[in-house]
Amino acid sequence: MLRSSGRAIAFEFGYVGKRVYQSLKVGYDERFAAYSPSQLLTMELLRHFHRSGEIAAFDTPRRTR
Repeated sequence: MLRSSGRAIAFEFGYVGKRVYQSLKVGYDERFAAYSPSQLLTMELLRHFHRSGEIAAFDTPRRTR
């Protein structure tokens, strides 16, 4: 969860299995869209996983058209 002044502005839902983080759902408050809060949250998750060494891979859902 990404918060600003105590207010939730973005979230990411996922799970870890066999040292792989699988991102399932990302969302954000549209009032903050200009700041790309979901991308900021994903960047912070990647930073955390890199520093901790607990995750070997970060998987995201495929987008279809």
